[in-house]
This record gives sequence, structure tokens and C-alpha cells, in this order.
Amino acid sequence: MAVARQGQPTPAGPASSDAGGVPGEGTGGVSSEPVDLNTAGAAALETLPGVGPATARAILEERARRGGFRSPRDLLQIPGIGERRFARLRDRIRV
Repeated sequence: MAVARQGQPTPAGPASSDAGGVPGEGTGGVSSEPVDLNTAGAAALETLPGVGPATARAILEERARRGGFRSPRDLLQIPGIGERRFARLRDRIRV
């Protein structure tokens, strides 16, 4: 572990396992940034709690069908996403 002397820049830490890019996308890590339902791909959606490949695909299909989401509550129209699951997602999504 390297330690910087006072007045010198902090040494770089180990490389992150997240490739960067879209918040929430990477190696399965959870992002602190909300996932935008209108721009996120399947990988970003799958970082959300309770969202696996099938639910991510359903979200993408619903987004294409309606031409985008107007509100996060639009997710309640997707089979398998009820009030309980939506409550877990609410603070991690945006439109």
C-alpha cells in the first residue's frame, strides 16, 4: 500500500473492475447513480434488485412498445413488477 507524502498527489489505487461507461453497467456491480429506464441496456437493468434477464427483456420490450417511459411507475404495467418490487426499484431508477 503506497502512502503519499504531504503535498504530493495520492497514488492511484488498484484498477476498478467496472469498465466505466453507462452507470450501472460493468461487471454486475451496483451503481450509486439511478438507472435511466429510457436509455439503459439489459446489462444496466440487470444491476437493479430483482431484475434478471427476463425482466430486463420485458422492460426493454415495454419501452419499445410505448416509445419510452414517462414515469418510473410505468414499470407497474410490466407483468411480474408489482408494488413490492417497484418499491425496491423506486430509488434506483429514473426516466
